[in-house]
Amino acid sequence: MIKNPYRVASGQIVGRSHAASQTPCQDYAASRRSTTMACIALADGAGSRPKSQIGAETVVRSSLQMLESQFDGIYSMCERDKTAAQKYIHQKLMAALRHKAAKHECEFNELASTLLFVAHKHGRLITGHIGDGAIAQVDRDGNAKTLSHPENGEYANTTAFVTDSSAEERLRLFHCELDTGIAGFALMSDGCA
Repeated sequence: MIKNPYRVASGQIVGRSHAASQTPCQDYAASRRSTTMACIALADGAGSRPKSQIGAETVVRSSLQMLESQFDGIYSMCERDKTAAQKYIHQKLMAALRHKAAKHECEFNELASTLLFVAHKHGRLITGHIGDGAIAQVDRDGNAKTLSHPENGEYANTTAFVTDSSAEERLRLFHCELDTGIAGFALMSDGCA
């Protein structure tokens, strides 16, 4: 029996203001793992958009499926041409959002959310981030440092979303061979970050 080297956990909770107003949780987080890879993603739906919780779930599920099935190709694309990799990932996410918007009979902009993801396979790492929130890496001694900082907009409580016209260029991709001193990663929405 092959031992799985990865441990993953994810979750989301309704904040106090959302609970008081009976607004649904607009965050969505999920992960996947196998004996050779692990990936985790988190999205925070735009509070100003009526169906953003659907968009958050859509981009998380779509990014995990893409990373799980195409990690090697995306990693190679990042090495050759990061702009092409940004375009490829964003186009896949937008196709999923347009499909979901048609199913829910709404505009895709109503599904706006941020997105953060981390994937690791065979000593290689890919991270992606658009919007606020943060990605931290943790070393084996428990020390954390921010790998990807929040991107806030021009005004307070504004940020970039996957559905924005500039999202493709604003998608921050990072790839590398991972140092063995790194023990893990933490993804946080703006509330936790």
